[in-house]
Amino acid sequence: MAPSIDFVDFFCKTHYSFLEGASSPEELFSTAAALGYSGLGIADLNGLYGVARAHIASKTHQLPLYIGAEIKWKNIPLSLFALNRNGYGNLCELLSQSQQSIPWELEAFASDLIAILPPIPTCL
Repeated sequence: MAPSIDFVDFFCKTHYSFLEGASSPEELFSTAAALGYSGLGIADLNGLYGVARAHIASKTHQLPLYIGAEIKWKNIPLSLFALNRNGYGNLCELLSQSQQSIPWELEAFASDLIAILPPIPTCL
């Protein structure tokens, strides 16, 4: 294992995020451990698809897992991460609501979630 560094990548997508992620949760955690990361955030697109396998991989490599998902909110990509079990429940409910054709408001599910705007590539 490489020396630990104070770095957590919060923008990882597993291969369950079609056309956006390429690696399995096991590969992501193996690489993060080899690089000495302090933890890893998984934010698959519109769901928690890789979280079960990421949880096992995080225990195997003894790295914290930060559970999240990326959604489109008002045409802005937004990564949401659960701070605790209540936040995880809110994230699950938000993801369920966002998949249905009924209106929803982010504020209704915001308790115990943290939102991170992913870097937006720019053209020079």
